[in-house]
Amino acid sequence: MTDAREKATEAGCLALTPDNYYTPEANRTYLSVSQYKTHLACPARWVAEFVEQTWQRAEIDAFALGTYFHALVLEPETADDVLEEKAEILCLKSGRPTSATQGIQTMAERVMATPEVRRWCEGEHEQIYVGTLGGAYWKIKVDTVNLEGG
Repeated sequence: MTDAREKATEAGCLALTPDNYYTPEANRTYLSVSQYKTHLACPARWVAEFVEQTWQRAEIDAFALGTYFHALVLEPETADDVLEEKAEILCLKSGRPTSATQGIQTMAERVMATPEVRRWCEGEHEQIYVGTLGGAYWKIKVDTVNLEGG
């Protein structure tokens, strides 16, 4: 897939980084599984969201909680930043975490107390890959890559 990333960059495509992966420009340049699923469910919504950019998904509590859980488990050094960034959903007006957020914290602690899960989480996190399929450039962000440890 590295060759595809180099070819995409040579072809003048946006070089993907963690900062621009979810931007409209990246979504116009590269297809993703999320885009594909959106198109299968409703082609008009796909056009509005990814082509015309006249529609945007609303962030719901489940997405914010999932993002926070992801940070707690895979990138604990970013968890406080996520909590602050999504405080309007994850925290009460007093600034304390909501009961749902506390539940996510407890769940992450219990999950990471399991040796097998900790082993599965070892490796490089949030790795971006680019490939070509059907003449189009595709992007994927993989949670954990551990080629040596399996």
